Amino acid sequence: MSSQEFKALRQLCRLSKNMYNVGLYSVRQFYFAEGGYLRYESNYHHCKSNENYQLLQTDIAQQTLKVVDRYFKSFFGLIQKAKEGLYRFEKIQIPRYLNQEGYFPLIIPRIIIKNGYFNIPMSRKLKAEYGAVKIPFPQRLVNKNLKEVRIIPRFNASFFEVEFITEEIPKSAVKSNNALAIDLGLDNLATCRSNTGSSFILDGRKLKSINQWYNKENARLQSIKDKQSIKNLTQKQISITVNRNNKVRDYLNKAVRYLINWCRDNNISDIVVGVNPGMKQNITHPHPLQGGEQEGWVSKICTNTTQYF
Repeated sequence: MSSQEFKALRQLCRLSKNMYNVGLYSVRQFYFAEGGYLRYESNYHHCKSNENYQLLQTDIAQQTLKVVDRYFKSFFGLIQKAKEGLYRFEKIQIPRYLNQEGYFPLIIPRIIIKNGYFNIPMSRKLKAEYGAVKIPFPQRLVNKNLKEVRIIPRFNASFFEVEFITEEIPKSAVKSNNALAIDLGLDNLATCRSNTGSSFILDGRKLKSINQWYNKENARLQSIKDKQSIKNLTQKQISITVNRNNKVRDYLNKAVRYLINWCRDNNISDIVVGVNPGMKQNITHPHPLQGGEQEGWVSKICTNTTQYF
C-alpha cells in the first residue's frame, strides 16, 4: 500500500467516526427529548445532508449509521430486560460518542473485483484528492458468497485489518440426545467429556507460553519507554501485541474447529460449558489485553455451536 493510499484510509476512517457521532447525536437527542427510539430510517433522513455523509461513499455512510442503530437496539433491549427483572438498571449505559481524534471501521456491503483487487468506494471529492485505494482480494474467497468487507483501523489507525465476511450454507443440524461437557482451564484449555463416555483434552500450555513471552517482552519495552518518558505505545509494543493477538486468535479458532468437528463426528448436539469467574485471578496479567481469554474462548464456542447445531 502506498503512503497516499494509507492517508486515504485514515481519512475515510476518520470520516466514518464523524458519521457515527453525527448519527449517535440524533438518536441520543431524540431519546432525551421524547424518551423513545429514533429508528435508522428516520435517522438516515436527519443525517444524509451532513458533510461527512457527503464525503463518504453512500453505502459506507449508511452502514455506519446502521451500527448506531444496532447499538441503540441493544440499549433498549437491556432496558426491557431490566424492566422484566432480568438485568440491572445501574449496569445499563447509553451508547457514547467516539473520541474526536479517533477512527471507526469502514463497512463495505458490496465490492467489484478486477484483476485480483477491489477499490475502496470513495466519493468523487476524496477520490480526486487521494486517488483510488486498491486492496488485494484473497484467491481462496473468489467463489464464496461475500456478505461484506470491513476495514478496521488498529492502534489509532497506525495500520489496518481487512476482514472478509462470507455466508456459508448451513450444514444439516445434528439431532441426538448426546451432550458434551467442557471444563475450562489453563494448562488444559478445555477438558471435554461426553455422556457416551468419550473424552479429550485441548492443550492450553501453548497459549500460556505465548502470553508469558509477551508479558516479559512488553515489561522490558515498558521499562525502556518509562526511562525515556514516552507516554504512547511504541511501534515495537504495537508489533508484539499484534503478533501475540494473531497467535492467540489462530490457536483458539483451530481449537474451536477441532471441537465442532469432533462433536459432529460423534453425533453430539448439545455443549455445556462450565465457566469459572475466578480463573483469571490465578494468572498474573500485567497488560489488560490478556484479561479475556476465557470469555473469548466461551464466545467462540457459543458462536460456532449456534451455527452448526
